[in-house]
Amino acid sequence: MTRRVLVVVLTVVMSAAALAMQSGPAGPDLTGSWAGTIAIPEKGQRVKNPLHAAFKQSGAELTGTIGPEAKAQLGISKGRVETTKFGTVVTFDMAGAGFVMHFELRPDGSALRGVARLDGEKATAPVELQIIK
Repeated sequence: MTRRVLVVVLTVVMSAAALAMQSGPAGPDLTGSWAGTIAIPEKGQRVKNPLHAAFKQSGAELTGTIGPEAKAQLGISKGRVETTKFGTVVTFDMAGAGFVMHFELRPDGSALRGVARLDGEKATAPVELQIIK
């Protein structure tokens, strides 16, 4: 009887764990057009520059473009949207001519806020984007 109870308990625990992994916390859908700023460090100050993005989200995968104008965009790569019980983190890279910029953003209502960092650099540039659909 003890073995039978153990098998039943293990089955229930494994089923609950599998269900929790499938459903997971629901994150926001970031698909759409975004506009905002990136504050790039220049001569000891942060100079705000315009930033525009167009994202398409499919599950945890994020694709799209980002750049200084809606008509001047570069593709993003390694785009991920990860939601845990601690919140949602959006990460992606933008490769330009001779550089790669890494972005790490967090949804905050209708905004995405976080930082961008050039590959190999310690300094970060604050980023804020608002959904414009």
